[in-house]
Amino acid sequence: MGTLRMKKVEIIGERERMDIILKKLQELSILHIEDSPLNIENKEQVKPAINEKEKEVLRDVEKSLDMIEEIKKEIFVSFEGYEKVNFKNVDEVLKKVSDIYFEYQKLKEEERVLREEISVYHSFNKILEVFETLIESKEIEIPEDFEIFGALLPRDELLVLTRIEKSLKEEYGEKLRIFYRVIKGSQIAVLIAFSPSISKDVRERLWKEGLPELKLPQEMEKLPLKEMLKFLRQKFVEIPEKLKDIENKKREFLNNNLNFLFNAYFLLQDIRDYLKVKEKGIFVTRHFFYLEGFVPEKEIDNLRNLTKEIDGIYLKELKPEKEEYERIPVVLKNPSFFKNFEPLIEFFSLPVYQSFDPTPLLALFFPVYFGFMLGDMGYGFLGALLFMYLYVKFKKNDFVRKISFVFLLASISSIIFGFIYMEMFGDVLEKLGFHPIFHRVHEANTYLLIAVIFGTIQVILGLLLGIYNALKLGHKKHAIGVLSMLLGLICVLLLAGTSLGVLPSSFTIVFLLLLFVFMVMSFIFHGPAAPIEIFSAFGHILSFARLMAIGLSSAIIAVIANKFLSILPSIVIGVFVMLLFHILAFVLGLFDPTIQGLRLQFVEFFTKFYEAGGREYKPLFKRLKGVRLPEIT
Repeated sequence: MGTLRMKKVEIIGERERMDIILKKLQELSILHIEDSPLNIENKEQVKPAINEKEKEVLRDVEKSLDMIEEIKKEIFVSFEGYEKVNFKNVDEVLKKVSDIYFEYQKLKEEERVLREEISVYHSFNKILEVFETLIESKEIEIPEDFEIFGALLPRDELLVLTRIEKSLKEEYGEKLRIFYRVIKGSQIAVLIAFSPSISKDVRERLWKEGLPELKLPQEMEKLPLKEMLKFLRQKFVEIPEKLKDIENKKREFLNNNLNFLFNAYFLLQDIRDYLKVKEKGIFVTRHFFYLEGFVPEKEIDNLRNLTKEIDGIYLKELKPEKEEYERIPVVLKNPSFFKNFEPLIEFFSLPVYQSFDPTPLLALFFPVYFGFMLGDMGYGFLGALLFMYLYVKFKKNDFVRKISFVFLLASISSIIFGFIYMEMFGDVLEKLGFHPIFHRVHEANTYLLIAVIFGTIQVILGLLLGIYNALKLGHKKHAIGVLSMLLGLICVLLLAGTSLGVLPSSFTIVFLLLLFVFMVMSFIFHGPAAPIEIFSAFGHILSFARLMAIGLSSAIIAVIANKFLSILPSIVIGVFVMLLFHILAFVLGLFDPTIQGLRLQFVEFFTKFYEAGGREYKPLFKRLKGVRLPEIT
């Protein structure tokens, strides 16, 4: 448990052998190469290893990767299980990616145009359908040369529309006809027909009045109203068939190019990483190259063997200094059980190299607190089923499986605490005659005390770990400061004991004097804010009372849900409302304990010791093992 021990290395060699060693390092995939070597003297005499041609290729590779990413969003298969392919040169790959992308975009553009077209047709059809019976019965007659203006307005615009109608009719008389009807969805369908001689004036007036025109498709402009309806119905048959045909073409096109896209996606990432290292991580002089990085100690023999294989390559191994710990990449080292909790740590921040990794403690406290708060066998069983399903369903998604495992444990913890409280969907078991080992609602004071004890244990443990971290990182003065804060907190707790009558009041003066001494010590060794942090730590202990508050609210909501069964006049309504409240209680029972449980870890616990800001270990990695990188010409 902790972080994997790393070796700092420098590799120096003859410049003409640089690409050979770099490709072998990428195949090995163990060396984290620093972006900017720090130990180069006379930096004005060195330059990045990348040349102008490679810079151009890097830009093109990144563009091609963006193209594949865009296509990848529409491929509903995982990028694995493909047949590996070797390519002669990178230009061949880039050209084919570009051809595939633009051909695919062409199909998508055809699809977009058709969808926009049918959307317009649907909107206009919505208007014409309202007047269809009037058109069929010839109650609406519009001269063939009249232009048509259609619009859909909100129903509350009816008075505005009436005013516009009156104004237009007074001005243009028989040169203009206006029809409108209220339709479903609180809209008004508007149809305005007018003579071409007044077209410009009318359209300007309508635009100024804020009437949004549904632009009539060009192929419908000369059609009579009756023919428009027939035209639209025909389009509603034709366009879906065309869209289906395009969808089939897209699917067939992607399937035909799938294996190439798989290979290109991983190959181009390998090329990008290779060139980025040459751009930022390797520096050259006229005859030599230099790079530095970090490698896990357990892998150092593999790196030694690799450098011995190539003449003119020299490996220098260095032991990292404590001053460098903040820039050393971090690999968490935990047993497989605790690894499931690592995503929560990574979400917060990786620890600094060689500082304490709290993953095992998070694995201990979080499920316990979750169960302590939710504490219901019924909800715990439902949660276990849900997260077991997610764990099995997402076999290839490591993140989802790990998080599902965490909450599966939390659900099991809830079942255990539910047995202690004898709660299953609230007070169902209690009504059946079962008696709890501990009744958290009736014994709320004890429940609160247990929560505060949890807080006392964790905050004191956090400060002890703070001392450990400070000593391990070589910060002795800081360690003394944290120790004085811990002793000051113990004095505050003892003073609380005297005020509550747990300890004799005669000790009050002694504890106050000791508290003052430790506050002064913390000020000297930890800074001006340290004395305040002593009382802040006491506040953090009291903050654990939220465990009790969330727990009681969870229990009470479930009890209230069951009461609806007896207080509502109809058994059907009672069952329905009861189920709704239980669903609410279950959802809140998942979210509240999660948020509050993690908050207690990240804010009240981690802040006492955690050295955040660790760098992620990112070795120069090769995704297509055994496939050589194509030549860059």
